[in-house]
Amino acid sequence: MGIDRVQNLWSTLRPPGPLARNTLLLTTGIGMRALLQALVFIVVARVLGPNGYGSFIAVLAIASILAPLVGAGGHVLLARDISRDPASFRLAWGTALALLIISLPVIGILYLLLAFLLLGSHLWLPILLIGVAELVFWPLANVCAYAYQGFERMGRMSRLLLVPVAMRALAAIILLIMHTLGGIDDTVELWAFLYMLAAAIAAVVAQSHVRHDLGIPRVPGASHLRTGFGDGAPFVVSGFSQRMYSDADKVMLTSMVSPSVAGLYSAGHRFVDLSQIPLYGLLNALTPRLFRSGTGGPAQPLRLLLKAAPWPAAYLILVAAALWLAAPLVTVVLGNAYEETIPVIRWMSLLPLFSLPRWLLHYALATSGLQRIAMNCFIAAAAANVLLNLWWIPMYGWHGALTATYVSELLAALLMLSYLASARRRD
Repeated sequence: MGIDRVQNLWSTLRPPGPLARNTLLLTTGIGMRALLQALVFIVVARVLGPNGYGSFIAVLAIASILAPLVGAGGHVLLARDISRDPASFRLAWGTALALLIISLPVIGILYLLLAFLLLGSHLWLPILLIGVAELVFWPLANVCAYAYQGFERMGRMSRLLLVPVAMRALAAIILLIMHTLGGIDDTVELWAFLYMLAAAIAAVVAQSHVRHDLGIPRVPGASHLRTGFGDGAPFVVSGFSQRMYSDADKVMLTSMVSPSVAGLYSAGHRFVDLSQIPLYGLLNALTPRLFRSGTGGPAQPLRLLLKAAPWPAAYLILVAAALWLAAPLVTVVLGNAYEETIPVIRWMSLLPLFSLPRWLLHYALATSGLQRIAMNCFIAAAAANVLLNLWWIPMYGWHGALTATYVSELLAALLMLSYLASARRRD
């Protein structure tokens, strides 16, 4: 009888076959991507040192915060429309590309103004090069991957997600060779150039794959563009808000404390981010199903997510313990210059587990037509994060920045949960 109960529990909790396969495909692809990202991170952090790495990360953070605004959320709409009607691909693809082209100039100008205002003109070349990489080439490569997500071709999606990082890893190896040979005046500028070149190659490769496998885009009409901007706005603002409270602290640490402290803090953040790869794989694999089940409201997507939740929760508990115990190894990987990153990693070890409720609630809302609700929650959390950073960073340094992140994650989850609870009571 005990064995029967165990089998029944397993059959209830385990993901269905196709979902398990898609999760495995994406996790494998994203896992390979993580390994390459780890290689890039280790090489770049060691070559640039805490001060140079902090300057690079500050520029990258500003570009990353604004990157979700480029494309006006067209990549998410592309996956949504294809998952519901595969025959809509050509028009959905054309709309996504048009939204990217139209939104780019405004976001590009805003990026340049913010970067020069916050970081100064001495970083003008990295600002320009990283801006082109993150605001032009990365969104183009990213939207290609989402085209395959809509068709649930997760193998191809994972490979396309891998291409930009593979190019970046090659660029990092070139950086290491040139640094070893010597004669480089500014390693930050060199890395910014190689970073931009890698992004350009990845975008060309991704575009060629979509054209070959799926077809050419159809030029959208004005009505489709208006609908695209309207439907995509919540996804854009949500993405922007998420980036605000995940990356704003790096920029603020650079400008309010020092690039070196920002580099040490960002190094710890990178180790923690790499630990969440399987969670991203599961959520991306679930997305097409969530969009289909979400036509009747958030209840069904939330049930699907809660059914899958025990597995990532158990994994993230193990991750927290591993990060705490393995934190001293950072000096072996990055060198003694990063010794102060050890307490950063330990303070961050619970952050992935702390973020899980927010991820699940966000996906339930965003895939059921309630992305505006999720957007409002993220706006509130991002605003709280910025205000808390302004208050706590001058007083507590990176400890204040990290505490603000924990508070923001909790606030976002509570706001989303309160909406879902009130909606259920109304029903």
